[in-house]
Amino acid sequence: MVEAVALGLAALQSVPSALWIGSFNFLDQREVPLSVRRRILALVAATECDVLFSESHPTTVTREAVADCIAYLRGKRFVIQLGVETTNDFVRKWGFGKGFGTVEVRRAVADATSAGASCCFNIMVGMPLLSEAEAIHEAIVSVGEAFEMGAESVTLFPCRIKENTLLYALHRGGYAEPTSLLALATVISAIDPSLWPRINLAWVTPKVHPGHPAALEPPVPHRDPTAVRSALAHFEATGDGTALIALLGDPTYQEWLQRTTSTISLPDRMLAALADISDSLLGGDWWRDYGRSVEAELRCEWTASTSARMTAGLPQIPTYR
Repeated sequence: MVEAVALGLAALQSVPSALWIGSFNFLDQREVPLSVRRRILALVAATECDVLFSESHPTTVTREAVADCIAYLRGKRFVIQLGVETTNDFVRKWGFGKGFGTVEVRRAVADATSAGASCCFNIMVGMPLLSEAEAIHEAIVSVGEAFEMGAESVTLFPCRIKENTLLYALHRGGYAEPTSLLALATVISAIDPSLWPRINLAWVTPKVHPGHPAALEPPVPHRDPTAVRSALAHFEATGDGTALIALLGDPTYQEWLQRTTSTISLPDRMLAALADISDSLLGGDWWRDYGRSVEAELRCEWTASTSARMTAGLPQIPTYR
């Protein structure tokens, strides 16, 4: 692991101002033992970069671990990316399979900042099993709550459905579709422009590498798809989303939103998907034995506040003029 980082640094023609270490849980000593982490940090500290980004699970972020990283970075900034996905605990658990809650996220941010680091929230635009309008609404609310919780920045990324994954199986069953790039544009347009410089984008274009899985491309339901991609690229490069706002009233997208809206409640959609996928992956006996308890838990956690959050104030897309 240390050698891989050393090789990566040596391959750089010039060291950028920001570096990213790609372990998915940099602060988990089971994934990155303490001695290994310190050696990696020492390599980064010896470079001319200004800031190190690394991803960690909220449950492994502690004041002590972060302070140790800060000490070994010798004056460089440390930014922890948190794979929050959404600030809706129900959707994160039942739509994405991550069981930590908002209380744990708030604690992680408090511990990280008190130790001298900053936090970036990774927010998915297109949480599995949500309609496009629901996904837009969830992402908009999540961005606002991320900054309220103390995030320094937010990274938005569209949901990509890749082959040989559970999400791909849900797609084949008719329960999940790629979220359009217009959804990403809509979320950006709903954010206060003063916050745009603190919004990053990821996975707008596929990252091709040896062995990369085939993925379904996010659709671009717009009369001028090239303009949408160009406006997103401009935002990514400059932090200016003005061009995106003018694109959202396109009638093609209005029709797309109407067509992708579901009349079935989210809990019912989730239960249907879970029953189907458990039959195909685990056999029919599993859902027959455990389906009732799964349904009881899901419906219990679909609280009145969650229901209100998911159904009230869905984003109003500008009508075409």
